[in-house]
Amino acid sequence: MNSYKIFLTALLLVAGLSGLQAQTGNCQAYFTYTYTPWLSQPEESIYAFTDSSTGEDSSTTYSWNFGNGDFAGTKNTGISYEPDDSGFRQVCLTIRNADNGCTSTYCDTIRIDNLCLGARYAYSLQGNTGTFIASICGQYDSIRWDLGDGTIVTGKDTVIHTFAAGADSFNVCMQVFLSAVCEYNYPCHSYQCETIRIYPAGVNDIAQSDEHVKVYPDPASSLISIAGGKLEFPAEIKITDITGKTLLLSQLKFNNQQFDITSLQSGVYFIEIDTGLKQNLVTRFVKL
Repeated sequence: MNSYKIFLTALLLVAGLSGLQAQTGNCQAYFTYTYTPWLSQPEESIYAFTDSSTGEDSSTTYSWNFGNGDFAGTKNTGISYEPDDSGFRQVCLTIRNADNGCTSTYCDTIRIDNLCLGARYAYSLQGNTGTFIASICGQYDSIRWDLGDGTIVTGKDTVIHTFAAGADSFNVCMQVFLSAVCEYNYPCHSYQCETIRIYPAGVNDIAQSDEHVKVYPDPASSLISIAGGKLEFPAEIKITDITGKTLLLSQLKFNNQQFDITSLQSGVYFIEIDTGLKQNLVTRFVKL
């Protein structure tokens, strides 16, 4: 009896070794696996596992344990390991034959390398000043920011930038590069782009664009008309409040078109007109 306990204890101690096999009956669990770099992304490693067991029959069930808290119950399967899974992971397949009671387990240990190169950034805005903070997965050699207004910043993972006062949109991109040859076909560069909307801090931060577009009457209580010599029709129109909240989306089809503003509360509002040109036309009006 003591000898059996010693044997069982020894079996449990070697459970983490590669190629562990345990079985009852004549079936034998076994699997092979492949790493597929052409399918993998900068922040995942995709592995495909193929059942190669023997002694299976129509009653056989399959239970996979991927060593990271994920499981599967199909004959052949796959998994996408994430950067947090990096290290040695023991993958086990257990097969069970309901008809003859045979059970078999096979385990193998694989190494998941954290080879990702992923670019992410978070940002906050205070008026027309933005703070951009990079969060980069993996080693990199250089970093480049394009702030969308002609400003380029390199070598910094935190950038504070003040945009021109007024309402406008900027496409802010961060790129990271790895000069060395990337292993396993991982990309050697990564980027993230976001459209950053800058809203004026006050009514005086944006000038009227009378040569492009005019709103009248201003102030107004119920109806406003929009006209401009350089407008192209049709155009998309958006009315926002001072915080940037969109209150009306519509279409401007002709000069002097009227819009009902009776539902708006008293205050200052901004009109942005998208004519398909490089820069949108922006003006303001006062609701009585």
